Amino acid sequence: MNRCRFSIPNDIWKWNLKPQGFAILVYLHYLHVHCKNFIAPSADEIASQLHMSKDMAAKQIAELNRRGLLDQHMVPMLESNGKNF
Repeated sequence: MNRCRFSIPNDIWKWNLKPQGFAILVYLHYLHVHCKNFIAPSADEIASQLHMSKDMAAKQIAELNRRGLLDQHMVPMLESNGKNF
């Protein structure tokens, strides 16, 4: 059985992300953890993979950037402030 697990901080539930923003953040984190040569996908690719409009993907990526949850290379900036990560 192939398991594709990765950890995210429990605090993610306190950030009140929209479902689309949550999906994008977790998708980018998954790619960053599981792809050796991580290159962030474009908003169009993200929209296609997550079944949302390109405008929605771009809007949510901008919101994640504004909140400081993505770095300049669209790598999620997920830090643990406690033991529950």
